[in-house]
Amino acid sequence: MSGITKGRKPKTTVLTRVPYICTANVQNGFIDWSEMKYIEATEDEIVKYALLEDDILMIEGGDADKVGRGCMAGKLPESCIYQNHVFRVRVDKALIEPAFLAAYILLPSTKAYFLWCAKQTTGIATINKKQLSELQVMYPSLEEQRRYLQIVQQSDKSKFAGVNRNLSSGLRDRDMRSSRQKPS
Repeated sequence: MSGITKGRKPKTTVLTRVPYICTANVQNGFIDWSEMKYIEATEDEIVKYALLEDDILMIEGGDADKVGRGCMAGKLPESCIYQNHVFRVRVDKALIEPAFLAAYILLPSTKAYFLWCAKQTTGIATINKKQLSELQVMYPSLEEQRRYLQIVQQSDKSKFAGVNRNLSSGLRDRDMRSSRQKPS
């Protein structure tokens, strides 16, 4: 489902200022919180467009490389909703882990599907709800999905540990070099 539209004319004057996620926030694999936007919304809109941590968010368009860009929502500010150019996908957790789908949408084959079905007008590529719903998601059993996610998580941790080791080593080397230099 796509979210709230800026500039709409609500039928009530009772509005609440809430944070909302726009296309710029939704990146490949994460939410960019560097710029949080707010919108005045009715109570019904806040309920209708409410986000949950397990929701998958995807953008409908932009430059061709951005079509279908997405991630799992993760930790959210209270009463956070989403913009109409962002799709919210909720999965049946009896069939698929949200994190598995979040990883799946980052695959090159998924990106290729969105590029193939996107409508292009004046350099802007877009997908619609029908095209999104027709994405063929191949998934193993929940047990295998969880095992895959555990392996990915361990891999990410070891990559991060390696980066930290290299960074620490580089900083130590730099400090040792600078301490050996003669003052001028």
